[in-house]
Amino acid sequence: MKKVLVIAHNETKAQDGENLIKAADSSLIIKKVFAGAKRVPRHFDAVIIYHTLPNEINFIKDEI
Repeated sequence: MKKVLVIAHNETKAQDGENLIKAADSSLIIKKVFAGAKRVPRHFDAVIIYHTLPNEINFIKDEI
């Protein structure tokens, strides 16, 4: 099984991204991280940055 990390602006967006990916391939293991999350998952095979508005991507610059 492949592990996918979903990076999102907030927990709701992370859940939306997980649902979208699970609809395409339910065999994937989805880990989520968002601004303000307490833990960052490790050891994953792919990273998806999920956003629906252009300004939502700016939080990644702030976190890095």
